[in-house]
Amino acid sequence: MTLVWRPDYNGTPGKVTLAQEFTWNESVWNPSMVGPSLWLDAADASTITEVGGAVSQWNDKSGNSRHAVQATVANQPFYTASSLINSKPAIDFTTDRVTTLTTPTIPNNSIVGSLPISVFGVFYNRLSDSSFQSPIGARSGGGTWWTFMRPISGQMEIGFHDASQRWSGVYSTNQSALISWSVDSSNLLNTYLDGSLIQTAFSLNSFGTQIDSSMRIGAGSSSSLSEDYEGLIGEIVFLTSEISTADRQKLEGYLAHKWGLTANLPNDHPYKLVGPTP
Repeated sequence: MTLVWRPDYNGTPGKVTLAQEFTWNESVWNPSMVGPSLWLDAADASTITEVGGAVSQWNDKSGNSRHAVQATVANQPFYTASSLINSKPAIDFTTDRVTTLTTPTIPNNSIVGSLPISVFGVFYNRLSDSSFQSPIGARSGGGTWWTFMRPISGQMEIGFHDASQRWSGVYSTNQSALISWSVDSSNLLNTYLDGSLIQTAFSLNSFGTQIDSSMRIGAGSSSSLSEDYEGLIGEIVFLTSEISTADRQKLEGYLAHKWGLTANLPNDHPYKLVGPTP
C-alpha cells in the first residue's frame, strides 16, 4: 500500500487530498474471514483440475472440502487463464451444451423456513437466445432455490427463484459484474449489483422440505440447454448464515479490487478506493 496525491473525492476544483492506493493482497483480507460454506476461486489455478482446459474439479477454498466436480467430459466447462473478466482467469460455461459442476451436500443450503443464505459471484454474461440462464443454484426434488439471468431488450435481467420468479434489475451484456443475492432469517431477499442495492425486501415463499442439498454451478436450475449458464465465472462465495452489512461490503470490496471492478462500485462504498482489512 502506498500514499498518493489525488483530486478531492468529490472533484472539488483546486483541492487535493491524501489517499491510500491499495494493491489487492488476499493475505490482508479474504472470504475465509466471514466463514463461507463454499468458496470457489478461478484466480487460484492450484484449485482447478483440468485436461486440455476441460475442468473436472474446482476445489473449495472454504476449508469444507465441498469441491465442485464433473466426471462427464462432455459436460465439463473450460478454464481460461486470460478471460473476458478483465483478462483474469475464469471458468467458461459454453453456449452449445450444458456444462456444469456439482458440489457435495451443503447443510442448510435452502430457503426452507428461516435459513439465511448469501451468494456472491463475479460474472461475465454473453447475450444469447436463451430465455433463462441459471449460473448458481440448488434446485432439487425437495425444492430449494436458484439464481437466474435472462436477456431482455439487449440487457441482462437479474433474478432469483424460490417458489416464484423474482426479477430485480438489469445490466449491460458482454461486461463483467459483481452480483449478490442475500436472503435473511425473515426470508427477505436483497439483490446487489456491483455493490448497489437494486432490489430490496422481496418476501420469499419457502417451499419443499429439503434443507440440505448440493449446489450446481453452470446449470443451477436444471441440467438442460433451456436454462444453462452461458458465460464466465471468476469467483463464488456462498454463506449459510445471515451476513452483516459490514461483511457484505467487505466481500464486495475484496471481489471488486481482485477482479478489477472498483470503477463499478458506488462512490460512497467504503472500499471504493481501499480494499478491506480485518
